[in-house]
Amino acid sequence: MKDVKERMIPRLKDGEKIGFIYYSDTSELYKLLMSDSSIANYIEKYQGNSAQGKEGKFWIVEVDPKKDLHAYLQDLYTGITRA
Repeated sequence: MKDVKERMIPRLKDGEKIGFIYYSDTSELYKLLMSDSSIANYIEKYQGNSAQGKEGKFWIVEVDPKKDLHAYLQDLYTGITRA
């Protein structure tokens, strides 16, 4: 989380957020990001491919080892290319 605090957050402009694509609100990464209010306040959460059409300077993408690789890559591609 050091990189988020030291490299991402200071480079955000007023009102900008870090996009976070996640698959489960019970994952370790989700819990870690949301448990620290100094980070959570700068996170805009998107589940699965719901980030379609969104723009942002920084993105954190959760990799779900249980998710089918093809479906995961499709969600990631959709989020990246439609922004």
